[in-house]
Amino acid sequence: MRFYGNIAGEPNTYSYSIQPDWHATVSDTHNFGPATLLDVRAGFARNGFDRRPRSAGFDPTELGFPAALARTAQQLYFPTFNVGNYSGVGARANDKFFLGADTYSLVPQVTLIRGWHTMRIGGDFRTLRHNTFNASSPVGSYNFSTGFTQGPDPLRSSLTAGDAYASMLTGTTGSATAAVRASISYQTVYSAGYFQDDIKVNSRLTLNLGLRYDYESPRTERFNRLSFFDFDAINPVGRELGLPELRGGLKFVGTDGNPRGWNDPDRNNFGPRFGFAYQPFSKTAIRGGYGLMYLPGGTSNNGYGGGQEGFSVSSTPISSADGGLTPFTLLSKMFAGGLDQPTGSSLGMRTLLGQGVRGDPRWVRVGYMQEWSFNVQRELPGQVQVEAGYVGSRGVKLPATFQLNSLPDRYLSLQRALLDQVPNPFAPVVSAGTLSRPTVTRGQLLRPFPHFTGVTFPQNSAGSSSYHSFQMRLERRFSKGLSLLAAYTNAKLISDTDGLKSGSWIPGEVSVGAQNPNNLRLERSVAPQDVSQRFVMNYIYELPFGRGKPFLSGSRGLVSGLVGGWTVTGITTLQKGRPLDLTAPNNTNSFGGGSRPNNNGQRAFLPSSDRSLNRWFNTAVFSQPEPFTFGNVGRLLPDVREPGITNFDLSVHRRFRIKELASIEFRTELFNAFNTPQFGRPNGGFGNVLFGTINNQANSPREIQFGLKILY
Repeated sequence: MRFYGNIAGEPNTYSYSIQPDWHATVSDTHNFGPATLLDVRAGFARNGFDRRPRSAGFDPTELGFPAALARTAQQLYFPTFNVGNYSGVGARANDKFFLGADTYSLVPQVTLIRGWHTMRIGGDFRTLRHNTFNASSPVGSYNFSTGFTQGPDPLRSSLTAGDAYASMLTGTTGSATAAVRASISYQTVYSAGYFQDDIKVNSRLTLNLGLRYDYESPRTERFNRLSFFDFDAINPVGRELGLPELRGGLKFVGTDGNPRGWNDPDRNNFGPRFGFAYQPFSKTAIRGGYGLMYLPGGTSNNGYGGGQEGFSVSSTPISSADGGLTPFTLLSKMFAGGLDQPTGSSLGMRTLLGQGVRGDPRWVRVGYMQEWSFNVQRELPGQVQVEAGYVGSRGVKLPATFQLNSLPDRYLSLQRALLDQVPNPFAPVVSAGTLSRPTVTRGQLLRPFPHFTGVTFPQNSAGSSSYHSFQMRLERRFSKGLSLLAAYTNAKLISDTDGLKSGSWIPGEVSVGAQNPNNLRLERSVAPQDVSQRFVMNYIYELPFGRGKPFLSGSRGLVSGLVGGWTVTGITTLQKGRPLDLTAPNNTNSFGGGSRPNNNGQRAFLPSSDRSLNRWFNTAVFSQPEPFTFGNVGRLLPDVREPGITNFDLSVHRRFRIKELASIEFRTELFNAFNTPQFGRPNGGFGNVLFGTINNQANSPREIQFGLKILY
């Protein structure tokens, strides 16, 4: 493959990327007397983003793709090729991105002091407007797996069966997609009111009581370009096809009596707060508290692509019509008829029949977090303060993403009969894709919504989490040339969802999808973000040499200038690694589920004496599940973790006085001072030749930088 000036080989480089931001705030504080204060702030913020891929303008016909693809594509740049376990080629699917996000805010607060009470009454009012365009594989994203080159049984995967690169060379894609997306203009109005009363009961006890109410109006779009999925509505095409009970389809805001808001209002978002501080002895304090906080919604939580079904459309060629046994559309014929174009709301519940859709319902609820804490502080001799306590939280109605159109588990017992071709009742009303053909697999017709190839539910309020931790903190205020702050946490985070940002927005985060959407209880495990132990210490130490110090205090001239006045600062971080997730080749044929390996009942954990980068855990305890079954390994392994962090950042500096009002500061900074490697995450893909090995480094080698600063 030619690399065309290397634009195909650098997926994270852009020809143009800019993030302009503008902010303005006006505030006024008015004193109505010694016990009444009014504070009002009004603000405006605009956050911009404009990103263009380096390969912008590339014509895909140069790679042999049909001219119809280039003619109907919304944007032109180098396609995306994902080749199994090999490095991918081409631009990222969403490299073209534009955002103009405006926020208008008004925050008034009244403070009243009445005897032992200090009361605060206020509000928080914001209007959020997002104008955005985000391309999604405009000229195609092509995925190649071992599926079409593995044998002799194409339904069984093994370490030696098939090769993704061989599949690419033969032009047999495992899947492919290209999209035409709408430019959208969202608005959400947020309103909150709160009351807090700080009560000084006596000189030793203070109570904090509060209540907050949050409400975000349903998202609206300037031109009503929003859709939602009605799971219970009778789809009118069912009557035409002799399926009168066929349910489920897309509906649109602002039409057929539907309100303009994307979802139903959630108005019961009351969040109580409670806290206390008690001083039983002169140098001892006990603190605790509880609070209930609601997750942000509207434009900040639902993603830029939410609700665009019908106004944005993806084209998905048929890779195989019989469950992956034989290829149907080769790479050179992909999108030969051009890309599907959006129909808006004109087709009603007929929109995107036979395609995969995003199933955003109207009844999504706002998730919330309950947090509580209890700690004891004690001041020790030598200006040392120690604090120990418990911190916990519980997440309820957290966002969770999974496939709602998965095959019910009871049908997996049909096994290979699920892949039999049977008459397709939807062929008369579907014009493209698998469901436009005269026959279709039996399994497709047994899905909850057989007239769609997928119904992804990215905002289901079904997730939960729990967090418990012991936290300890020690602080020594600066005295006699030494300052020290150390913090230790021993914690456990359990969840059954990764939330919205994992694996995409936050570098290094891990996203673990549901294996069986029909049994989400099995997804509960230690969370991908769980860090069981973490210790961080920062320190400032003035070296005890030179004038006025314990050593060489009588030195003068050059000796004093060389050895005196030096200060060492540093940050030390010690942390356990995060738990490991495993995947396996997906032979479940569950039409939407994932796949994990089986475990034979033995631990995969290896003691440090047996563990190496080439064998981080015992891979022999895992095996490939039989076709049409799910693996028994949990969402994350409870006893196998990635390598932890051991890191020291140090700085040595000294200030040299030139004259009374001028000085020079010399500084040497060492990042990863002892050049300690932090190795990356083990390969968790069963069936991969690298399974169980670590072949990358997660941190950078030691970096030393020098600085010179003139102060006057």
